[in-house]
Amino acid sequence: MAADNKKYESRSGQNGAKRSYSTTKNAAKSSSRSSQAQRKAAMKAKNSSKKKTSYVNINDGYSYSVSSSEKRAQVKRSQDKKNKRGLKTAVAISIAIVLLIGAALFVWYFFFSAGQDTFARGISVDGISISGMTYAKAQKTLGKKEDEIADSINITAKAAGKEFPITKDDLDYSFNTKEILDDAMEYSRQRGLKTEDKEYSIKMTVNESSYKGIADRIAKETDKSAKNSKVLSWDPANLTFEVDESEQGFKVKKEDFIKTLSNYIGSGTYTGSVDVNSEVIEPQYSKDYISNNIILVSEFTTVSTNNEAGNTNMAIALDACNGSIIEPEETWSFNSCTGDTNQKSNGYQEAGVIVNGKH
Repeated sequence: MAADNKKYESRSGQNGAKRSYSTTKNAAKSSSRSSQAQRKAAMKAKNSSKKKTSYVNINDGYSYSVSSSEKRAQVKRSQDKKNKRGLKTAVAISIAIVLLIGAALFVWYFFFSAGQDTFARGISVDGISISGMTYAKAQKTLGKKEDEIADSINITAKAAGKEFPITKDDLDYSFNTKEILDDAMEYSRQRGLKTEDKEYSIKMTVNESSYKGIADRIAKETDKSAKNSKVLSWDPANLTFEVDESEQGFKVKKEDFIKTLSNYIGSGTYTGSVDVNSEVIEPQYSKDYISNNIILVSEFTTVSTNNEAGNTNMAIALDACNGSIIEPEETWSFNSCTGDTNQKSNGYQEAGVIVNGKH
């Protein structure tokens, strides 16, 4: 400083104005440095004083001294918790909104859409789509299908070598169309919960009385009683009887036929043929049986003492009655056998008669 002062002084002698300026400048620099140092010291002291701050915990009422960094961490954690609670609340609200929308749709499908009376997508009956149709329109559409099925009925029943056609005119029938539409409509009301397609098939149901009527008609034309062999005539020359052939009988098995036809139509088959089974009835007496069992039951012989005309009349009468066949439970009449004996056209002659045992 001594050297500097000395130098300063020499300069001042040469130029006083310049010296005065230099002195002021140096003094300002020195003052500026001092101010800066003071500010730094003050800031340091201030920052040091802020490192620790007293806070009161409202939960337990005690005061705690925490650093600013700890406070910032606490604030951040508190903010994170608030953010998480906000996120959970938002998620809960979103779920509630979705549930409310679902409930509203559920109510609409089961109550409000029911009144619309229309069928959902993907519903068909025998390949006919009824989606979007009203109940009445679907019923009318399927009515045409019913007529088509009824008109297609063409079944032939075969019995005893005969054929019997069966058409819709022979049947008292109904269809399951109403049951189909009711089920399809109920399904449509739940279409918000079920999405798979539904396919139905119309089935015909025939009243059993119709089957019985057909069976009776076939039986009437095909049932046949068994025919027993019987003696047709007497051969006086050979002293033999002529016996005809016996014949089997047939009787339709009605119960079996009704069951067969019912299953046939019930399976959805409306064309083709059905065999009618019949029970075979054997005759009680065959030709061989009759031929081998003809025996002499009784005989009677008399000697005529009548005149020629009387003997002629007896011969004509015996010839007329010879070989007569009397069926079981049948009444045989001599007069019917001989015919009117008063008619000469029958070959009878006038002759005496026996009245009260007198000739």
